[in-house]
Amino acid sequence: MSDCIYNSHIGERICSYFQNAKESITVISPFITVDLFRSLIESTHIRKITVVTSWRPDHLMQGYSDVSLYEVCKSYGYELRINNQIHAKMYLFDESVLSIGSANCTKAGFGINKKSNIETMIDKIPSKEELDIISDIISKSILVDDPLYEQVNNWLMNQPKVEIKPIRGYILLEDGMSVESLPFSNTPRAMWKAATNESDEVISKEASIDWTRFGLCDEDTYEDFLESMKLKFDTIPIVRDFLQFIDESDSGRRFGECKNWVKIHYCDTSCDNGLEITQTLYSWIPELYNQYRVWRPNYTHVIYNVNRHKIEEEPKTVF
Repeated sequence: MSDCIYNSHIGERICSYFQNAKESITVISPFITVDLFRSLIESTHIRKITVVTSWRPDHLMQGYSDVSLYEVCKSYGYELRINNQIHAKMYLFDESVLSIGSANCTKAGFGINKKSNIETMIDKIPSKEELDIISDIISKSILVDDPLYEQVNNWLMNQPKVEIKPIRGYILLEDGMSVESLPFSNTPRAMWKAATNESDEVISKEASIDWTRFGLCDEDTYEDFLESMKLKFDTIPIVRDFLQFIDESDSGRRFGECKNWVKIHYCDTSCDNGLEITQTLYSWIPELYNQYRVWRPNYTHVIYNVNRHKIEEEPKTVF
């Protein structure tokens, strides 16, 4: 048995497995739509169901994960476990059928929405090794009980409401590189001030997302914060490419040519001509990398590497 299913057929197949299961069901999915999950469990008589999902703070704040899933599982006597490292999507029925692939337990993942994701799943008889992997994932996941649920729910209730804006000119390129990892905060100082309660509410909402996305928690000083962010920036493809683009020049790069470079390499037709992305790079890079500076000769801004570019008169930096 090995069968590949695609898009809307995924929902139909998973639903039929729920209906026909006789002993046990295991669902491993980072994102789970509560009303979809409720409809699935209402179609089965099975009471031994284990669910493993993710409650990453940023996903909870953005509404991708839903703590009310615990209330549903509790009411049916199901076991809910949390593992914020999972990316796997696995559905096991009676330890005899395993559906594994890319589809989350969501309407978009199951091909139910009009604008659904492009997903594939493979149905197979699980091997002993695969059953052991599933058991290992379950054992390494945290069992949710009332105290944990109340703790997470209370934390979530006290977070500022987050309005998710479209990522600036976001496009996923063929080789997997994207700009989605750049901060929403306009400057490092704005992000730091928001975390230390020194800024207004609007900036705090953007910065609260950034603070969680970049996994910051132990930074006691602004210098520690910059060092942590630099380590994060070192892993972002557009940052590495942009620094190389600067270094390849003879005398630094003017804002206009940087914006054009961003537009060509990291934007599609819906992009804002690379303006906002370029502004973010210009604001963050000189703060994180000591060898880069920005100055303004005449009516433009030039970003340059002090170790590579010779400037006859040391300019007055603006960032």
